[in-house]
Amino acid sequence: MRAARHILTVLCGAAVLAAAAPTAGQVAILSLQAQAGDLSASGLQFGFHDDALDGPDSFDLPEPPAPPADYLSLAFAMPDPGGIFPNRWRRDIRSAESFVDRLELWELHVCTDQPGFDCQLDLAFLVGMELPLRLRVLGLGGEPLEVTLPGQVVFPLNAEETVIWLELSSDVPIAARTCSFGQLKACYR
Repeated sequence: MRAARHILTVLCGAAVLAAAAPTAGQVAILSLQAQAGDLSASGLQFGFHDDALDGPDSFDLPEPPAPPADYLSLAFAMPDPGGIFPNRWRRDIRSAESFVDRLELWELHVCTDQPGFDCQLDLAFLVGMELPLRLRVLGLGGEPLEVTLPGQVVFPLNAEETVIWLELSSDVPIAARTCSFGQLKACYR
Protein backbone atom coordinates (compact mmCIF):
# COMPACT_ATOMS: atom_id res chain seq x y z
CA MET A 1 0.00 0.00 0.00
CA ARG A 2 2.78 2.39 0.93
CA ALA A 3 4.64 1.69 -2.35
CA ALA A 4 1.47 2.27 -4.37
CA ARG A 5 0.87 5.59 -2.62
CA HIS A 6 4.51 6.64 -3.32
CA ILE A 7 4.16 5.76 -7.02
CA LEU A 8 0.84 7.61 -7.21
CA THR A 9 2.40 10.70 -5.55
CA VAL A 10 5.30 10.68 -8.01
CA LEU A 11 2.96 10.28 -11.00
CA CYS A 12 0.67 13.09 -9.80
CA GLY A 13 3.67 15.37 -9.22
CA ALA A 14 5.00 14.63 -12.71
CA ALA A 15 1.57 15.34 -14.23
CA VAL A 16 1.35 18.73 -12.47
CA LEU A 17 4.87 19.67 -13.57
CA ALA A 18 4.12 18.65 -17.16
CA ALA A 19 0.90 20.68 -17.21
CA ALA A 20 2.69 23.75 -15.84
CA ALA A 21 5.68 23.50 -18.16
CA PRO A 22 5.85 26.37 -20.64
CA THR A 23 5.02 25.54 -24.23
CA ALA A 24 6.14 27.28 -27.37
CA GLY A 25 4.10 30.42 -27.85
CA GLN A 26 2.47 31.82 -30.95
CA VAL A 27 4.81 34.27 -32.64
CA ALA A 28 4.88 35.56 -36.20
CA ILE A 29 7.11 38.47 -37.13
CA LEU A 30 7.60 39.66 -40.70
CA SER A 31 10.23 42.02 -42.06
CA LEU A 32 9.68 44.72 -44.63
CA GLN A 33 12.08 46.77 -46.74
CA ALA A 34 11.55 49.02 -49.75
CA GLN A 35 13.42 50.34 -52.76
CA ALA A 36 12.32 53.23 -55.02
CA GLY A 37 14.86 54.50 -57.53
CA ASP A 38 18.08 55.18 -55.58
CA LEU A 39 16.22 55.43 -52.26
CA SER A 40 15.69 52.61 -49.80
CA ALA A 41 14.17 51.94 -46.40
CA SER A 42 14.62 48.85 -44.25
CA GLY A 43 14.26 47.49 -40.74
CA LEU A 44 10.47 47.50 -40.47
CA GLN A 45 8.79 44.62 -38.65
CA PHE A 46 5.18 43.69 -37.99
CA GLY A 47 3.32 40.69 -36.61
CA PHE A 48 2.13 39.26 -33.31
CA HIS A 49 3.70 37.81 -30.17
CA ASP A 50 2.30 36.13 -27.04
CA ASP A 51 3.97 38.65 -24.73
CA ALA A 52 3.15 41.80 -26.72
CA LEU A 53 0.32 44.18 -25.89
CA ASP A 54 -1.94 46.06 -28.27
CA GLY A 55 -0.66 49.62 -28.39
CA PRO A 56 2.88 50.80 -27.58
CA ASP A 57 5.01 48.42 -25.51
CA SER A 58 8.58 47.10 -25.44
CA PHE A 59 8.00 45.17 -28.69
CA ASP A 60 7.25 48.36 -30.66
CA LEU A 61 9.74 50.93 -31.91
CA PRO A 62 8.94 54.49 -33.06
CA GLU A 63 10.03 55.58 -36.53
CA PRO A 64 12.15 58.76 -36.50
CA PRO A 65 11.09 61.69 -38.68
CA ALA A 66 12.15 61.59 -42.33
CA PRO A 67 15.25 63.59 -43.32
CA PRO A 68 14.67 66.92 -45.09
CA ALA A 69 15.52 65.64 -48.59
CA ASP A 70 16.19 62.49 -50.63
CA TYR A 71 14.20 60.06 -48.52
CA LEU A 72 11.98 57.02 -48.70
CA SER A 73 10.29 56.52 -45.35
CA LEU A 74 8.06 53.66 -44.24
CA ALA A 75 6.05 53.76 -41.03
CA PHE A 76 3.16 51.84 -39.52
CA ALA A 77 0.25 53.74 -37.96
CA MET A 78 -1.11 51.95 -34.89
CA PRO A 79 -4.88 51.78 -34.40
CA ASP A 80 -4.65 53.27 -30.87
CA PRO A 81 -1.14 54.56 -30.06
CA GLY A 82 -2.15 56.47 -26.94
CA GLY A 83 -0.48 59.75 -27.95
CA ILE A 84 2.97 58.96 -26.50
CA PHE A 85 4.80 59.55 -29.79
CA PRO A 86 3.75 60.62 -33.26
CA ASN A 87 1.88 57.69 -34.79
CA ARG A 88 4.84 56.48 -36.87
CA TRP A 89 6.26 53.07 -35.96
CA ARG A 90 9.20 51.10 -37.33
CA ARG A 91 8.06 47.99 -35.46
CA ASP A 92 4.41 47.18 -34.71
CA ILE A 93 4.15 43.84 -32.90
CA ARG A 94 0.67 43.14 -31.55
CA SER A 95 -0.78 40.78 -28.99
CA ALA A 96 -1.40 37.22 -30.20
CA GLU A 97 -4.79 37.55 -28.49
CA SER A 98 -5.78 40.22 -31.03
CA PHE A 99 -5.19 37.66 -33.77
CA VAL A 100 -7.70 35.10 -32.48
CA ASP A 101 -10.29 36.46 -34.89
CA ARG A 102 -7.93 35.21 -37.63
CA LEU A 103 -7.39 38.60 -39.28
CA GLU A 104 -5.29 41.66 -38.48
CA LEU A 105 -4.56 44.80 -40.54
CA TRP A 106 -1.47 47.01 -40.45
CA GLU A 107 -1.65 50.51 -41.97
CA LEU A 108 1.62 51.32 -43.77
CA HIS A 109 2.57 54.86 -44.84
CA VAL A 110 5.11 55.07 -47.67
CA CYS A 111 6.50 58.62 -47.90
CA THR A 112 9.06 60.14 -50.28
CA ASP A 113 10.13 63.53 -51.57
CA GLN A 114 10.71 61.96 -55.01
CA PRO A 115 7.41 60.54 -56.31
CA GLY A 116 7.27 59.10 -59.80
CA PHE A 117 9.26 55.93 -59.19
CA ASP A 118 8.03 52.39 -58.72
CA CYS A 119 8.39 51.18 -55.14
CA GLN A 120 9.34 47.57 -54.49
CA LEU A 121 8.41 46.14 -51.09
CA ASP A 122 10.25 42.99 -50.02
CA LEU A 123 8.43 40.97 -47.35
CA ALA A 124 9.67 37.90 -45.49
CA PHE A 125 9.12 35.94 -42.27
CA LEU A 126 11.65 36.47 -39.49
CA VAL A 127 9.77 34.12 -37.14
CA GLY A 128 6.63 32.04 -37.58
CA MET A 129 6.97 30.68 -41.10
CA GLU A 130 5.54 27.35 -39.88
CA LEU A 131 2.19 28.99 -39.03
CA PRO A 132 -0.59 28.79 -41.65
CA LEU A 133 -0.68 32.53 -42.42
CA ARG A 134 -1.60 34.47 -45.55
CA LEU A 135 -0.56 38.01 -46.42
CA ARG A 136 -2.54 40.30 -48.68
CA VAL A 137 -1.77 43.89 -49.69
CA LEU A 138 -4.75 46.26 -49.99
CA GLY A 139 -5.03 49.84 -51.18
CA LEU A 140 -3.06 49.60 -54.42
CA GLY A 141 -6.20 49.98 -56.55
CA GLY A 142 -8.08 46.97 -57.79
CA GLU A 143 -8.32 43.67 -55.98
CA PRO A 144 -6.21 42.80 -52.92
CA LEU A 145 -2.89 41.27 -53.87
CA GLU A 146 -1.93 37.96 -52.22
CA VAL A 147 1.80 37.70 -51.46
CA THR A 148 3.61 34.38 -51.11
CA LEU A 149 6.38 34.85 -48.55
CA PRO A 150 9.15 35.65 -49.06
CA GLY A 151 7.77 37.91 -51.76
CA GLN A 152 7.70 41.28 -53.44
CA VAL A 153 5.07 43.86 -54.28
CA VAL A 154 5.71 46.63 -56.82
CA PHE A 155 3.51 49.74 -57.06
CA PRO A 156 3.92 53.30 -58.36
CA LEU A 157 4.63 56.15 -55.96
CA ASN A 158 2.37 58.78 -57.52
CA ALA A 159 2.30 61.11 -54.50
CA GLU A 160 4.51 62.09 -51.60
CA GLU A 161 2.51 59.77 -49.33
CA THR A 162 0.91 56.45 -50.23
CA VAL A 163 -1.08 54.44 -47.70
CA ILE A 164 -1.48 50.68 -48.08
CA TRP A 165 -2.72 47.98 -45.73
CA LEU A 166 -1.09 44.66 -44.94
CA GLU A 167 -3.63 41.99 -44.01
CA LEU A 168 -2.38 38.94 -42.13
CA SER A 169 -4.92 36.13 -41.88
CA SER A 170 -5.29 32.44 -41.14
CA ASP A 171 -7.96 29.81 -41.81
CA VAL A 172 -7.22 28.14 -38.48
CA PRO A 173 -7.26 29.71 -35.00
CA ILE A 174 -3.94 30.78 -33.56
CA ALA A 175 -3.56 29.74 -29.91
CA ALA A 176 -3.14 32.86 -27.86
CA ARG A 177 -2.38 31.75 -24.31
CA THR A 178 -0.75 29.02 -22.34
CA CYS A 179 -1.64 28.45 -18.70
CA SER A 180 -0.81 26.15 -15.85
CA PHE A 181 -2.98 23.21 -14.89
CA GLY A 182 -4.07 25.11 -11.77
CA GLN A 183 -5.25 28.10 -13.83
CA LEU A 184 -7.18 25.80 -16.14
CA LYS A 185 -8.73 23.91 -13.21
CA ALA A 186 -9.80 27.23 -11.63
CA CYS A 187 -12.03 27.90 -14.66
CA TYR A 188 -14.19 24.90 -13.71
CA ARG A 189 -14.64 25.65 -9.99
